[in-house]
Amino acid sequence: EVVAPQYDDLRLLDSLRFAVRVEEGWTVIDLDGEYLLRRPYDRVKLLGEGHLGIQDQRRWGIVEIEGGKILGPAVDESVTYLEGGYFLVEQDERQGLLDLGGQLIVPIEADAIKVYRDDFFLFQQNQRWGARNRAGALLLEPLYQNLQALGQNFIKLYAKSRVSLFSLSAGRIINDRAYDDFYSFNPAYVLCKKERLL
Repeated sequence: EVVAPQYDDLRLLDSLRFAVRVEEGWTVIDLDGEYLLRRPYDRVKLLGEGHLGIQDQRRWGIVEIEGGKILGPAVDESVTYLEGGYFLVEQDERQGLLDLGGQLIVPIEADAIKVYRDDFFLFQQNQRWGARNRAGALLLEPLYQNLQALGQNFIKLYAKSRVSLFSLSAGRIINDRAYDDFYSFNPAYVLCKKERLL
């Protein structure tokens, strides 16, 4: 089917959708020329496979392509899709993390965010690292100067020249400063060092 020329501008979003400029702003159409957004916005960009970033009056939001449900808070700076199905949002030079349903995992208070795995999210505040789980529950207060992965199940935490060991499977610190250091042994175990003994 041919869609007759009727748009001021047109950009390909993916193999099934186009962003088109109409008199009031940008909207999205499918290959049949059907509108996928209820109204035009100042800017539109594709976020992953099923979501769009929409900008309205200088604020960014997220909308589902199918159904048009608007997700999460509106932010001033930007919205970026991260592999694994997350949205990194920025507001006043702070970052936050949303899941695909628009639920906040990491509040928009972080200096930096790292998706460590799909149930463990690292965030930095005031040059200290902390962690949250997928539900947004705080697992580690932002107290740690550095973090180091040990195998698949452990993270070594550095704070004030002391080390602690966090277990990803237990979801908590399993050894708080009782040892001097920890070393990766294999994916399931770590070696503990205390006063030169392992």
